[in-house]
Amino acid sequence: MVRTIRMTMKKHHIHDNFIKEWLSDTEIARAFFEEFLPDQITKHLQLTTLQPVTTSYVTQDLKSKFSDLVWRVETIQGSIQICLLLEHKSYQDPRVVFQMLGYLAEGYLKQLKNQKSVELIIPILYYHGKKQWNLALLPEFFEGIPPEWRRFIPAYDLIFHDLQKIPVTQIERLQHGLVKSAMLIQRDYAHPDRLRAHVAQIVNSLHPYLDKSGTQSIFVYLVHHLQITYDELVEIEKVIPIENQESMKSLYDHLIERGIERGIERGKEQGIEQGILRERINVVLNAHANGLDLLTIQLITGETPERIRNILAEHGRL
Repeated sequence: MVRTIRMTMKKHHIHDNFIKEWLSDTEIARAFFEEFLPDQITKHLQLTTLQPVTTSYVTQDLKSKFSDLVWRVETIQGSIQICLLLEHKSYQDPRVVFQMLGYLAEGYLKQLKNQKSVELIIPILYYHGKKQWNLALLPEFFEGIPPEWRRFIPAYDLIFHDLQKIPVTQIERLQHGLVKSAMLIQRDYAHPDRLRAHVAQIVNSLHPYLDKSGTQSIFVYLVHHLQITYDELVEIEKVIPIENQESMKSLYDHLIERGIERGIERGKEQGIEQGILRERINVVLNAHANGLDLLTIQLITGETPERIRNILAEHGRL
């Protein structure tokens, strides 16, 4: 049971790292908001002014448990700015409405401390888990109390996107290839057969963005998750414009052929338990040897930064 729980949490860790890196790119975040913010909100925004807010709205005590992404954007009124706060979940967590209430309170308190007026914070919840989620808002936790007490409930509204409720045809029509590819992966990561059906479309959507860091994360996640071989990639590349095929092959060779596949093969040659452990160590070492950064190694292995540093130190890589 303990091992099952740890494996489940490790998978959540991989997916959460992936989504955070994906949406940390301002261009991708802007494309996401253009597609998925309600029209009654976007009509007031100048999304070209979207900029990340470096100061977290989460207290130091919460940073080790929760992650938030915050942007500031100007409105068409010019003098008014608002903040977009996005929380993402790869699993259903009913406590999230209380967590986001804490984010809002912390954010407004920090604004009051640092400036004379406050900016509106719009909370957004993006859920990319396996099953559809009927999210309960905060007032629903207080059923049965006398009506005259309900005015004491700290109610607020939020924008909720459940990826499993977004039709795949809508995702396939998205204009931004990185957003489309990432959402197709997130939607079907628990269903490898369904995900494989979209591989050619995903890879084809990535070719205009081969120089962006988000592409590397998507590609590493996709190949690691589905164990795509080099030969399969060559077949997929038949749908990619000829001018991009060499870049895609180089990306595969750099990230996968030297790193993941060799690490996995070494691990499989040993016993099951030791093989799994050795596999992870080999993946870390090979990925580091090929110049991958710490966050990408986390995406590949699901290991914590501390564990990765320990492995590198034990093998004289630090």
